[in-house]
Amino acid sequence: MDYPIYNQYLETKRKLPNVLKLWPQWTMHPKDEKTAQIVVIGAILVQRTSWSNAEKALIALKDVGLLDLERIVNTPITKLTQLIRVAGFYSTKPRRLQSIAHYIVENYGNIATMQKADKNQLRSELLNVYGIGNETADTILLFALNKPSFIVDAYTMKFLNKYAIAHSEKYEVLQEEFQSVLPYDSKVYQEYHILKIVDIKGIEESKMSVVE
Repeated sequence: MDYPIYNQYLETKRKLPNVLKLWPQWTMHPKDEKTAQIVVIGAILVQRTSWSNAEKALIALKDVGLLDLERIVNTPITKLTQLIRVAGFYSTKPRRLQSIAHYIVENYGNIATMQKADKNQLRSELLNVYGIGNETADTILLFALNKPSFIVDAYTMKFLNKYAIAHSEKYEVLQEEFQSVLPYDSKVYQEYHILKIVDIKGIEESKMSVVE
């Protein structure tokens, strides 16, 4: 049988080898607690903005010691708003950041404990957190927890349309199309996600620096 989505993954990987190194922090296996928390925070900050702006907000949080979920829970919303304003949506994004931090701290204590939970259970819980939709939930699962949960984003649609292999525009349908033909492996999902972005934006525009 012909699997266009999988075949295009192999072809793009051949043209663009070693893309995981472009996102060294987000693709680390395994992740320590600090790195995993930074990825969660980054997943919120990058919503509907460029990574450049999200990174500036991450650095602002880092400079005051707030790359920590428990500290974020206990930080006044007005202070968070000031620190992450550059990431946009300053009326909602600080609340979203506190909501995901509160969910993790209250339910699991830390990422290491959260990691032990079932992926489908976690996805369902994440989708009930304020400001978390399919894309952000899957980003947290795939990149913070290293759990195979394929991300469907704007670059996915551009990629599929570029190679004329799109069969739907519905998130769940497309996610299942990818997951049904790819190896069930978080590194493969991470690699394909980055490949889609690099294929559309180019290598230099797709690089993600380390924030710690």
